[in-house]
Amino acid sequence: LMLPSGNDAAYCIAEKFGSYIFATCVAEEEKDAENVNHGLKNVIDINSKVTELENEVAVRPLHCVQTFVDEMNKTAAELGMKNSNFANPHGLQNKFNRSTASDLCKLSRAAMEDENFRKIVSTKRHECFLLDGNLVLKETVWENTNKLLDKGFAGVKTGITASAGPCLAVSHTVEGWSLILVLLNCRSLESRFVEASKVIKWASKNSELLRSRSESLAATQR
Repeated sequence: LMLPSGNDAAYCIAEKFGSYIFATCVAEEEKDAENVNHGLKNVIDINSKVTELENEVAVRPLHCVQTFVDEMNKTAAELGMKNSNFANPHGLQNKFNRSTASDLCKLSRAAMEDENFRKIVSTKRHECFLLDGNLVLKETVWENTNKLLDKGFAGVKTGITASAGPCLAVSHTVEGWSLILVLLNCRSLESRFVEASKVIKWASKNSELLRSRSESLAATQR
């Protein structure tokens, strides 16, 4: 999913976790209602109720996916992504999908705070064995499409759609300061890597200026 794009994987994750999110919300509501009606003596088992509800909801994948997408938009709002809206879990063409470079920087920064995420997006190659449709074990190899990993960058993600063009989100450390850069609608798939390198090179030469402006901006937002 995060090395080469895996839109089918994104959809599967949305189905699974969407059903869990929905089931958990319903179970919590039923628990509260049970407590109101019978006091604390008959509190329902949340875990078993969630499992029961998950099995019921799982037969409605579109509902599960929408629940997951709703949670995506809720998280985006919590991160201050005021100009973003997600209509599907994978980001493929949809007239209701929208975002900005600034918002995607906020998302990337939050994601890069997670150690597991940082490890995944900085992985150049991953090999594993999977069972195919005929239950035959086959080796699968995923190659990271981010060509800047060999040049000191640590993630984050490549992408392309008809409306957004070739895109790139990268992370790089400059004098102990972590920078997030997002480029949208680049001239070509290859130029995004060239442009990102140029911007980071400029940032390295002007790190004190960027640090000063960042601190000033942070002060105004307190």
